[in-house]
Amino acid sequence: QGDWSSDVCSSDLGSQRFFVLSINTRLEHYHCAFETIQSNPFFGIGITDLKKNLQQCYDERKTEFNKYGRYFNIHNEWLEETARHGILGLFVYMIAFFLFFKKAIRSKNKIYFQFLIIVLFAGMAETIFSRAQGVLMIAFFNSIFLITPPQKDLQADK
Repeated sequence: QGDWSSDVCSSDLGSQRFFVLSINTRLEHYHCAFETIQSNPFFGIGITDLKKNLQQCYDERKTEFNKYGRYFNIHNEWLEETARHGILGLFVYMIAFFLFFKKAIRSKNKIYFQFLIIVLFAGMAETIFSRAQGVLMIAFFNSIFLITPPQKDLQADK
């Protein structure tokens, strides 16, 4: 008899058995992220060293998902930004979004506001800006929203 996690989380894929539970995997990512942030909290470790540092942490912890030889990012934009660029980088990231929200509110653009909320919440579950597709999508839509003229108040026209 195995433990409950192997009973619940195992599935056969050919000759390989996977015992990876999504929440446990994310907790491993977060643990390594916090270790990385603690090593250089103010300025971060940089873009290129992050991958190497995370891989080393995964190797040391002998994580189940790591034995297949694939690199995994942190799966949290806020933690990844802090690990890459430190607290100062996170501060710049937050200021940028503050300015975007300010623009959305001043221009009374509800769709832009909702778009920003979605991006921020999606960043809690995935690192959007680590891939070109995420950067291009966010940059494209954010640019369109930024150049859109302010909405007229429909109540004032009546």
